[in-house]
Amino acid sequence: MSKEDDFADFRDQMKKLKNEKKNKSHRDQDDVNDVIERVKSEMMPIITAFVDSDRTLEMQSNTSRAIYISYANSRIFGLWVSATSMDSINIDAVYDSVSTRIYSGGFTKREIKAKVKNVLLDWYCIII
Repeated sequence: MSKEDDFADFRDQMKKLKNEKKNKSHRDQDDVNDVIERVKSEMMPIITAFVDSDRTLEMQSNTSRAIYISYANSRIFGLWVSATSMDSINIDAVYDSVSTRIYSGGFTKREIKAKVKNVLLDWYCIII
């Protein structure tokens, strides 16, 4: 056996490990995206009702991780969602370049809805 043959199996094992890690990363990212979508789907009815209640409010964008709302096309408010699993979800409110964590924890629908509702009302009190 030559030295090439000695390392062929070693290289194959390394390649296999690398592919497994890459596939796991893709699966993990898909899981995280699913969690974020579930959180956003719980938030959207509240945000929609909030925006529909005042003609000067408008939903600016709804990206994969953030939702932006404007007041009179000048004051922008954002809600950012991040997660690593169903047990580790963070929601941040961004206004005037200041980010404030409004929720951190597991997927608890009632608590997420309450936090989003409260932060939207707090922001509305500031801007009107």
